[in-house]
Amino acid sequence: MTAYKNVAIAGSTGILGPSVVEAFQKSRHFNITLLARANTIDAVRAQFPSVKVAQIDYDSPESLTKALQNQDAVVSALNHELHKPQIALIDAAIKAGVKRFIPSEYGADASIQEVRNVPYLRGKGIVQDYLTKSGLSYTFLYTGPFLEWAILKGFFLNPDNADAHVWNGGDIPIGTTLLSDVGLAIVNTLLKPSETENRHLYVASHVTTQNEILAAADKAGRSGEPGFIRDFLSACLYKFHRKYKIDDQRDNDLLGVKTLSEEEFKQVVAKALN
Repeated sequence: MTAYKNVAIAGSTGILGPSVVEAFQKSRHFNITLLARANTIDAVRAQFPSVKVAQIDYDSPESLTKALQNQDAVVSALNHELHKPQIALIDAAIKAGVKRFIPSEYGADASIQEVRNVPYLRGKGIVQDYLTKSGLSYTFLYTGPFLEWAILKGFFLNPDNADAHVWNGGDIPIGTTLLSDVGLAIVNTLLKPSETENRHLYVASHVTTQNEILAAADKAGRSGEPGFIRDFLSACLYKFHRKYKIDDQRDNDLLGVKTLSEEEFKQVVAKALN
């Protein structure tokens, strides 16, 4: 199976989207098309002036199918809560003859039933089941929390003063991935279509613990007493980690994701906090 060439990307201006677009641009192996709704198309064109943009309407199967004509793959970076637009994309991809679909399954492993039961994450399971049954080739990529974003959003500690609710002693290892590495993993997924076809793949830039992050934050000049953070999702993250792939089962080598050294990791934490 030859590497794919034409790739459509949905959700290019969200949290992950810009990193995905940049990874494809750096690879120089693909012709990319960004999918944008009428109310966002000007912003998308302004952010990526050298990239082809196609206007779509997620409520119009015709517009989606037209936009996906001659595309080899579709990459979704849409908010995972927006499962209906993703399902519409899957249907259109099938009609347009797309070969591979990568849904917005990044982060928590939605193949775990307890993760699917979390209301905020329920859309992941809905999309995963729909895509699996559709007959369209897929890749589910699990990255753990996006490292820089998770720090800023308080999943590990309060970014304002580095205090934290320490979960289960703070020594539970969690795989986390830089936004740029998520983009790189997606690119390499499509460069290796045979090896990644219909698979659940796992990557991490760094496997860390909450205590390690707190220590890195303290070194960066942030410290404080335990407080409250995003308890709901954080509890899910730490509770189900041991059901995720362990380190030696991750697919970093396959997808070209380099593991951060301890010093590189500390630099990421310091940069995110500052």
